[in-house]
Amino acid sequence: MRSRMAFIVAAFVMGLAAVCAAAPAATRGNDLVPGEALESAIAVRGLEAGGEELQLVGGEDSMATSPQDANSIKFYWKILNWNCVCGGKVLLYIDGKYKGYATGPGTYTVRRLRLEAGRRYTFYAVDACGTTQWGPRKYKMKASWSSFTWSIYCSGGGIVPTAGTWTGTTSRSQPMSFLVLSGGTQYSTFTLKTDFNFGSCWGWTETTVPGPGSISGGSFSFTGSTFSFTGQFTSATTATGTYAYTGLYIYPCGYLYQSGTWQATWTSAAGASAPADATSSDEQAIEHHRIINGGCDGAAQR
Repeated sequence: MRSRMAFIVAAFVMGLAAVCAAAPAATRGNDLVPGEALESAIAVRGLEAGGEELQLVGGEDSMATSPQDANSIKFYWKILNWNCVCGGKVLLYIDGKYKGYATGPGTYTVRRLRLEAGRRYTFYAVDACGTTQWGPRKYKMKASWSSFTWSIYCSGGGIVPTAGTWTGTTSRSQPMSFLVLSGGTQYSTFTLKTDFNFGSCWGWTETTVPGPGSISGGSFSFTGSTFSFTGQFTSATTATGTYAYTGLYIYPCGYLYQSGTWQATWTSAAGASAPADATSSDEQAIEHHRIINGGCDGAAQR
């Protein structure tokens, strides 16, 4: 599922007043790709995230003092923020040719653009997962410019997750799962199992937060009196997070204090249309189911 991120693209020139252009909201699939050359480049090279890592410039002074060539202008690529990027890389294409990738926000030096009569360059960028794209945008280069900067940034929230059932495991190799409801803006039925050992008293406990809860900016969370969790979608079908038990009383063993991480992936569309009752997160009735072995020593778990 492609990200529905809206995006803004702006162009800046040195030696001339800034020129800005706003792009329309992102569409999906090949609708963004003008012609077979760019389409082929993305299919073959783009999502592999290979090639050369582009270098950050040292700052505005470095940009301003770049040597000028009467037959070309210096091209810079600026990424203003990173919150909608999946896969840790954004790949750049100029006229359908792959030029390299960026690994974080900043201004990158790419190459010089030749000043040919009436020449228009097409710029396109996509993250390593293929979930967020910028462009294509076409700009005509002018002989009066000494440099040109293509700036991109995320204007909305984060990754939009795929609706349905998500399953995974914790850092203690125990199962966990949750549902993402239709539209990708709510979760429900977050369930996590963990083991505990108080010495002579050990076993497992499974906790369910029924929800629903909100998903915003590609993340979600819950905080209760004895259990909490966080989640962050790293792509439309993958997520990571944390969990913590803070004094959950397990009779007759004692109070459970434990924290860990979890990883999950989308597994099916089942559950996407589950009812979403408007329940405040701090009012939810959390369910705990336990299997206990051994006796009781009352000690809190390490």
